[in-house]
Amino acid sequence: MAKQWLKRLTVEQAEADNVMEGQGQSVPFGTKNSEWVRLVSKIRAGDQLYAYRESPPRHSRAFKYATPTEGVALVRDGDVVAQVATLGGR
Repeated sequence: MAKQWLKRLTVEQAEADNVMEGQGQSVPFGTKNSEWVRLVSKIRAGDQLYAYRESPPRHSRAFKYATPTEGVALVRDGDVVAQVATLGGR
């Protein structure tokens, strides 16, 4: 799948962009909060956070039926170290 970086984020921006309301509380990433906490615990100096979207190539048969996956990825030295999907995906 092709991954498109949408924008670079800080931890604070990612949390503000992905706040979920539930049971009278605002929780970053809602039910995926524990995944988010694990991702944040892996951040090292020089790492970057990006909002992303990935989908199959337009010319593939899967494109017509696929739901894009969106989320936040932790990138270190050009490689994705961890990610939390906010739409679709795992």
